[in-house]
Amino acid sequence: MKYTTRIKPISYVKSTAAEIIRELAERREPLVIAQNGEARAVTWTRSHSHAYLRICAIVNFTRSKNLRSIGLSKLFQASSHKLRISPV
Repeated sequence: MKYTTRIKPISYVKSTAAEIIRELAERREPLVIAQNGEARAVTWTRSHSHAYLRICAIVNFTRSKNLRSIGLSKLFQASSHKLRISPV
């Protein structure tokens, strides 16, 4: 994904909100909203939110267990089992 194509000014978002929502659902890629040439917000779908929360849970799990070096797949399995996180 090229992030430069996923940055839109707020005026564009205001005028094409319905189209943007459809596009978010289809492409499942975040959209950066810019105001005065600076990034101000990022839109994402509910599945993005779930994935973000899952990552936060994994990070918290590793910190609580003082894990330093572990394979990502092992970490994911351990955290999913212990925290009962459903797959995305």
